Amino acid sequence: MAFHFTLQAVLRYRRTLEENERAQLERLLSRRAELSAQLRRTLEARVSLQSAVVTTLSYQSLRAAEVDFHSSRAQQMAERSERLRAELKKTAEGIMSQRERYLQQRRQRETLESVRSRQLEEYRHAQQRSEQARMEELFLLRRAHATNSDRLLPTF
Repeated sequence: MAFHFTLQAVLRYRRTLEENERAQLERLLSRRAELSAQLRRTLEARVSLQSAVVTTLSYQSLRAAEVDFHSSRAQQMAERSERLRAELKKTAEGIMSQRERYLQQRRQRETLESVRSRQLEEYRHAQQRSEQARMEELFLLRRAHATNSDRLLPTF
């Protein structure tokens, strides 16, 4: 008789839940990387703009409209940086929360797998005991048959 784990459907469900939580965590980690790259590019662009303005001002004067335009762009980049930082912070909090949900699902799955492993081990031991008992019974039957055969032989 083959081993049958009565909670196999529950274990499959736990694995699915764990996989879903892991996938969600990976999406959040990917989002964090994307936001970090956007923030880095925005900061680099802002520094580049400021550097260009300073360089230009050192060689020539800028009209008020140009200064206002560059100032406006720098302000937009600063605001974008702040939005990205806020979103990064929110994503980091989401990652911490999601990591905890993932670990909880993982622990639950591992607990069920532990129960399955223990039951499988008990099943194997029972199979070994049963096989040993059959071998002993076969040995005793052969021995009894050999003893009975010796009695049936005529003695001369």
